[in-house]
Amino acid sequence: SGSQGHVIPHTIPVVSKLKKLIGNVVFCFSTYVSDTNINVLKTGSYDTSGGTDFNPVLEHILKNRYKQAVILTDGEAYADPKLLDRIKKMRVKITVGWTCSKPSLFPLSEIAEKTFFVFDN
Repeated sequence: SGSQGHVIPHTIPVVSKLKKLIGNVVFCFSTYVSDTNINVLKTGSYDTSGGTDFNPVLEHILKNRYKQAVILTDGEAYADPKLLDRIKKMRVKITVGWTCSKPSLFPLSEIAEKTFFVFDN
């Protein structure tokens, strides 16, 4: 998420573990979603507005009809309840990796099937 630039170097190992499953392309989000190569992300280069909004993420998931998604975030953003309902109806398996010790559980707790902490707490 856009507010997490300072933790990117620490989240790369988490994302790298998914590389066999997801390939080299990952999606960064802020107030929009942008794709990047995981190797480019490792250099600290990514496209962001600096803010965080879950609506573009949810819209991206719906548009691409993903069956599952892993979202790394501190959870501090808005999500339209209608989009959350659509995600639930599509039964998308959402896993959320929290990048802070006391995440704001709403709104992703409404759709997260699994959660984990990126850092040991």
